[in-house]
Amino acid sequence: VVPDTQNNANLYPEVLESQFDWIAANAPQFDFLLHVGDVVESSSNTSQWALAKKNFDKLTVAGLPYTFCLGNHDMRISLNTA
Repeated sequence: VVPDTQNNANLYPEVLESQFDWIAANAPQFDFLLHVGDVVESSSNTSQWALAKKNFDKLTVAGLPYTFCLGNHDMRISLNTA
């Protein structure tokens, strides 16, 4: 289980890279990876999503199945106040 990587995606991309490198290198020890949400800090920041995709792709290459839930940082919410 991987939680709340939004700060790493936003401020510490090298930590996110290291985290996913370790998971991919150790993929045979795991059956599945679940990210529980807040992948990125800002849902509209395409560079954060590109970084996340690059790192999730490492899991695909390593043969580790995964999924993620959307957290509040991962989606834009508009409230109609009219």
